[in-house]
Amino acid sequence: MRQLLLIICMTLVIISCGSNKNNQKELELKEKELALKERELALKEKGMQQVDNGKLITENVAGKVQLGWTVKEVRTAVNPMLLSRTRDGEGVALIAVILNDQQAQGLSKDEKMVMTLYADEEDAQAPINENARISNIEVWDKTYKTEKGIHVGMLLKDVESIYGKVKEILRSEIESREYATFSNQPEGISFRVNYDAGKYSNGQNTSTVYNEGATIYSISIFKNPD
Repeated sequence: MRQLLLIICMTLVIISCGSNKNNQKELELKEKELALKERELALKEKGMQQVDNGKLITENVAGKVQLGWTVKEVRTAVNPMLLSRTRDGEGVALIAVILNDQQAQGLSKDEKMVMTLYADEEDAQAPINENARISNIEVWDKTYKTEKGIHVGMLLKDVESIYGKVKEILRSEIESREYATFSNQPEGISFRVNYDAGKYSNGQNTSTVYNEGATIYSISIFKNPD
């Protein structure tokens, strides 16, 4: 009889311990979910509060530069920043918007670059055409943000908390540039991500999975052809 009572008591203790462990796990899971929601809310609020209208990125404007403007109009708008001829890795003629020497004190050459503009120019050796119109703007400066606070250097996992899950990461075949598309991102805005951001398999150039630490490399807006 005593043995039976002992067995029953031990069984009750084991059940109780198991129940406590399950309750503890459920509590820890709820705490993690709450912490994640609080982080998402904090990111959204931080992004909304810190967007400077002078450095806002929308589908039509990046800071003080608007799609469709002439180079001459841009030069006036961005002053005292400067415009200079540059090109991308494929030799496409671009225009760099850079900080002047006084603004760029203590910054590296890359940090001086605010954005690059494409104005449908064909010759990267030719002087900048002041009458050419801007059809693409690529932003490199992390202080420029979308309306919801997305900026260069931001982790993709943090972008997902604002624009939804990554739908696709696409790697270009020529220069292996990578671009991420989010489920709820605004139209007319493109997000380039750092090299080796995506996890690809079987020689594919598309993926929905990215590496830990993957970030936004640049943000582009573009004028759709009429």
